[in-house]
Amino acid sequence: MNKEYLENDFNQILKDWDNFWKTNDSFKNYSYSLLGSPLIKSQVLLLGNNWGGGESENQKEMPYCSDILCYPESPTYRGYINFFSKLFSQNDLMNFFNSIVYTNASFIRCGNDENANFGYSESKPYLEKLIEKIEPNIIIAFGRRRQISEKLECASHSLASIFNLSKPSIVSQVNTRNWKAEYFETSEKQFFLFPHSSKFGNIWGKEIAETDIFKKLNKRLQRPSD
Repeated sequence: MNKEYLENDFNQILKDWDNFWKTNDSFKNYSYSLLGSPLIKSQVLLLGNNWGGGESENQKEMPYCSDILCYPESPTYRGYINFFSKLFSQNDLMNFFNSIVYTNASFIRCGNDENANFGYSESKPYLEKLIEKIEPNIIIAFGRRRQISEKLECASHSLASIFNLSKPSIVSQVNTRNWKAEYFETSEKQFFLFPHSSKFGNIWGKEIAETDIFKKLNKRLQRPSD
């Protein structure tokens, strides 16, 4: 697949964000990252929360999506590895990570800060610009709260706001603690919303993989251009 790199578009969005960043004193103790991959037109967008912390140290920048396999010590990336390894062989997994766009709903690298919902509303206009340039038809989001009504923002909240998502087509109960996966569909895009990727391990991983939404995603990724 030939990649169409959108360098000029990215530079403009980065410039606009950086100008906004410099005028906001609440950001002064944090760093930021807009993307964990080059900005390209892609059929698939992988969307996380924000975070930026490891089990022993904080990450000032997002590791590139193509390097996710190099960070098994990170709960977030270990979750991605576990999740997508159920969908692809190891070779196909690397090809997949190299062909998609990866970013977070919040660009703020707050690390292990207690304020886990920091920066979502501020990042949203710029996230929307990125999505307009990427033109994905499949958006996979990790970072869904137990209830959409919860005050803490997350990747799912940002998508719901940008695309006016209200009633999911499919809801899959993941476990008895009220964690769910949701599927939304518009005329142009399909949205697969899962709990945070760090939840994808051991018992949770088996429960999520058995949901109708995971099975639907599996079939959809076999023919992403449809």
